[in-house]
Formats: sequence, C-alpha cells, structure tokens
Amino acid sequence: MASVAPQDVAIDVETHVGPPSGYRVADVLIREPIQLVIEVVYQTSAVHLRDRLETAFEDGYGGVVAVLTNADVSAARVERHLRHVGTIEVARVDPHRGSVEIGSVIRPETVTLAPDAWEPVPAFLA
Repeated sequence: MASVAPQDVAIDVETHVGPPSGYRVADVLIREPIQLVIEVVYQTSAVHLRDRLETAFEDGYGGVVAVLTNADVSAARVERHLRHVGTIEVARVDPHRGSVEIGSVIRPETVTLAPDAWEPVPAFLA
C-alpha cells in the first residue's frame, strides 16, 4: 500500500455531497486520495441511509457506516438490519479509547438500493 502525504488528504466534516438541488449532508467526506462518505450512527433518530448512499454513489463516492460504541444501538444490531440489503460490516468507533475498527466500503455493486429491499430495515436506519 502506497503512503499518502498529509497535505494530499482532503477531509470535510458535516459537508454537502451531491448536486445543489438534491444534496445530503455527510457526517465525514473524504475527497482525496479516495472518495468516501462516512455516515455515523450514534442515536436511533432517522439516518436515511438508503437516500444518503444513493446520493453518494451518484456523486462518485463509496460509503462506510460507522457506529459509536456508546451509541443508542449496537454495531452488531446495525449489521443485522443491513443484512437485508447487502453484506455490510460497519466500522466501530470507541471515542473513550480513541480506537477505530474500519468496516467495509459500500459500493453500488455491494448493496441494493431498491426501496422494497429496505422495507425490513428499521425506520431509524432506512
């Protein structure tokens, strides 16, 4: 794996992804050296993950779902729910220890965005 100089990395927090008329706010957006949107789950309030992934894919980004260890919902539970739409391994973030376990990168070919596939996914995620 090639190393990347810090000045070659572009990361934004709470920023727009997608076209001006239909953008979403991404929790974390990595623009360089890869294009990746990271959506963080820490409460059971609406995440709108399907829509967020669709917008990210349309803009050329892959996605990662990250769950905080002190969240209202566990990473294992989120993975169980997301099994309905693809094989997704969520990232696990422990803010108290300062540790991160990287999850899988979600791409259009690894997840289905068909609305009917998301019906069994709880509203707080879908």
